[in-house]
Parts: sequence; C-alpha cells; structure tokens
Amino acid sequence: MENKTLRIIIADDHEIFRGGLKALFETLDNIELVAEAANGQELINILDKNECDIIFMDIKMPVIDGIEATKIISQKYPEIKIIALTAYFDEENIKRIFETNVKGILFKNNKIGQIETALKNVIEGSSYYSEEVFAYVSKFREENQKDIKLTKRELQVLQLIKQGYSNKKIAIKLFISPKAVEYHKSNLLKKTDSKNLFQLADYVIKNEVYNTQK
Repeated sequence: MENKTLRIIIADDHEIFRGGLKALFETLDNIELVAEAANGQELINILDKNECDIIFMDIKMPVIDGIEATKIISQKYPEIKIIALTAYFDEENIKRIFETNVKGILFKNNKIGQIETALKNVIEGSSYYSEEVFAYVSKFREENQKDIKLTKRELQVLQLIKQGYSNKKIAIKLFISPKAVEYHKSNLLKKTDSKNLFQLADYVIKNEVYNTQK
C-alpha cells in the first residue's frame, strides 16, 4: 500500500461480513477503518461528519440500497472511490449498477487476495472486477456484432485488463507510460461502445477473436 493512510468505510447490513472485512483491513498497513454502516442512509449520514477515501459498498441494503447510495455519494463526494460488494446478481441490478461509477465489483465469496488486489488497483487510479463477476454477468449482455478494428497495442491492453492489471502494471508490462494506457483505454471504450471499464472488460470476455489493424 502507499505511505498515505487510506480512510475506508464498510457499508453492509450483515455484521458478520463487516467483521470479516474489518479483520482483513487490520492486517494491512496504512489503512484506517473510519466507520461501519448498516444501510445507505446511515452511510450518507456518516459521510457528513467523516472524510473517506474508499467505500466497500454492499449493493443490497435496507432503507437506501447500495446502488442508490452510490449515485448520491458520487454526486456529493465525487472524490470518494466505491467498490461494490454483492452475494449475487440479477438482471435488474446489473443494469442499475452499469449506471453508476463504481471502481470495482466483488462477489462476497471472492478470496482475500482478490480483495487486496481490488484495493491496490483502485488506489492506483484503476479499477477491478473479478473474473467471477465477468463470467456471471456476461450472459445478460447482448453480443456486439460490429466489425471492430483494434490495433495490436489495444489488443494487448485489453488482454491485460481482463487479467486484472492496474494502469501502472499495464504500463510496466508494455513498456509504455500510464498516460498512454489511459489513451488506449479511452479509444477502446469508444470503439466497443462501452460506458465504463466494466462493460469494456465484459466485451473482452464475449469476444475472444479480434480483428486487428497495424
């Protein structure tokens, strides 16, 4: 982790799950657990009095659910990064979460290493969506039948995104600058008609063969 202390809030209506995440964060350096919330309204109230860098947000909560809370918080506190948590998806919530700007999505049964990777990626300014999430939600999206032309470099970036690499690690792997990685990601979003990195990575899964141009 970076030297800067990261302020984290856990929002989940299951006390046992919150306790598990709390125990994990206590083993990591430079992490401060600011607060815990059992629903979206409680979380919003907490943010009125506490500063926070990252929120681990359950999408299924009472009073105000995680998706609506994410929209409210993104408007009021755009600097806060949100990682969504879910025990399962249904088609309605997949569509709703596509409309938010969460920086990552994890299943609650993902391994500790995946949670740590998600945290590191978000800290570095990238995103993280576990392979399990991609595999589950891809069936709800229609195939993109467009004959899309990708450059060799764009294809390389796509494959590394699928493997969960952060911008920094992609840059190191391909011997390019992080700014160049952002440039290629921007082009990929446009070419694949993706609104965010989640949809882009889903496109990667559903299209294993690419038309490339030099």
